[in-house]
Amino acid sequence: MSGQELSSPARLVRELDPDLFHAALFAPEPARERLMVLYAYDIELSRAAAKAAGTAWEPLIARMRLQWWREVITGITAGAPPMAHDVAGPLHGLLTAHALPADDLAALADVRELELHGVMDEHRFNDWLDGRFAVLTRLAVHLLAGGNAAARRAASAVGLALGTSFALHQTVPLAAEVGLYPLPGLGPENRAALARGRTTAHARATAHRLAD
Repeated sequence: MSGQELSSPARLVRELDPDLFHAALFAPEPARERLMVLYAYDIELSRAAAKAAGTAWEPLIARMRLQWWREVITGITAGAPPMAHDVAGPLHGLLTAHALPADDLAALADVRELELHGVMDEHRFNDWLDGRFAVLTRLAVHLLAGGNAAARRAASAVGLALGTSFALHQTVPLAAEVGLYPLPGLGPENRAALARGRTTAHARATAHRLAD
């Protein structure tokens, strides 16, 4: 990637998740662009779930956009030709060239539906951690190490830790901006406090338990 103009997926990752972009640069050069495509796909899913924020139709619009991405994955596995799309096109090449598990790619879209509920219980929170973070980490490891079973198990554990860290770090700003409360088991009073940028004893106890 060095010395060359960045691809569309790499530009998207650099613009919207610069920390992830720079982390991907530590990968061996042949794998960097593969990771950029994977991460750009995940960013597109984030953007799909966040579309039309603040409108009464937000969940419906988000589900329609997520369904579009699921159909992209289905089309690729069914042998459809590459699409003229900055991310869907490169994703076609990535999936077919590196035998990425299509179920995992679809799961990344499916799990975004959990975010549309806004409130997490313990079961939904665990599904969200696995579907959004462990799956993405397993896919990244697949691009780096192939189908190594031990690497996939390690990736799942790392992904769960990353997801928990994300939930702890992002809870207050996400609650204030889009009404997502990643911490599980928060009642109305706790959610109202977080939306105002404040914490509660219950929220702090939940955060400490997850951190432990």
